[in-house]
Amino acid sequence: MNRIESLVMYIFSFSISSFLFNLSKNRRYNRSLISWIAIIGLLVLGGIREGIGTDYYGYINAYFYRMRTSSIFESFSKEYLFLIIVKLSAILNNYKIMFFLLNFITLIFIKKAIERNYVRDKGLIIYLYLFIFYLESWNLMRQHVCIAVFLFSLYYIYTKQILKYSFFIGIFSFMHMSILVTYPLYFVYNYLINSRKNKKLKEILIGIGIASIVFFIFQYEMIINLLGEIIPIFKRYRVYAKEFLDGSLNLIFIWKLFLLLIVLYNKKKLQKLDGRNRLLIFIVIIDLILTSIGYQHKFLKRISLYFYSCYIFIFPQLLEIYNSKRIILKLLIIIITMLFFILQYYILGHNEVFPYKI
Repeated sequence: MNRIESLVMYIFSFSISSFLFNLSKNRRYNRSLISWIAIIGLLVLGGIREGIGTDYYGYINAYFYRMRTSSIFESFSKEYLFLIIVKLSAILNNYKIMFFLLNFITLIFIKKAIERNYVRDKGLIIYLYLFIFYLESWNLMRQHVCIAVFLFSLYYIYTKQILKYSFFIGIFSFMHMSILVTYPLYFVYNYLINSRKNKKLKEILIGIGIASIVFFIFQYEMIINLLGEIIPIFKRYRVYAKEFLDGSLNLIFIWKLFLLLIVLYNKKKLQKLDGRNRLLIFIVIIDLILTSIGYQHKFLKRISLYFYSCYIFIFPQLLEIYNSKRIILKLLIIIITMLFFILQYYILGHNEVFPYKI
């Protein structure tokens, strides 16, 4: 399959899945069956691929082959949930099982996250996810599993279910430890953003929080290295503190700045539409802060993915705010997203997903 055929296949597959997912909210149909059909094609697409994704062969060489002879609990990594998946594929002597299972877990949690989210236009949510994030999940596979779990777990933040939130974040830290950066959001939302008590204390805590973020941004290399010295499990992340990105024009930063300006312009309307949007707005602000520093460093840019992913829940709500222009606005979001998809993956070659091969 050549590059043009691959592009057509991606666009067709993602569009059909989005259409079916939108159709699944109609009570005249078997909603559960339709939503499952919507992701089956995506599972096949991601599961049978060969050599697609920058880290594809890296996963095979660094994990699959090594787990053929290594024990899960005596291996080089402490991310045991991921190693169980690798070990299973190694026992069955088929590395594509590893890729299929990671893809399956990601899509299941994305499906559940969207189905129980309060945003109405489910089809547009999955459309934004597929065209912006899904192909990247074929590269940063473990982290995108955790991103999907985080989006799923936002429900537990809103409903104040600390035990369930802690359970999912804790369990999937054994898939990729980076998910732990999302844990404080429960307390930020329920005890600061959404609390009407102790206004002065809130202001102090918010000030401390902002100061901590600023300190981390400018001293994160020292912090990561220090943690690597004190806590053995952090040693493998010290390499990220030294990874530098190309200092050329940063497309993703400009893109995120554009998105955030739209959100801030509609901030009051979004908050009035649903109070839970206050958390999402806070999250995407943090995303731009991390991305601005991630302009030079890969570690912070990867961490920001958890926060960046929340845009998929914000932009479909603009259709409710501007209901009289709903059709035009939805068409505009669809076109801009697809153009960004073509630029990011097809033209610039991010994550090395062209051409598609099996």
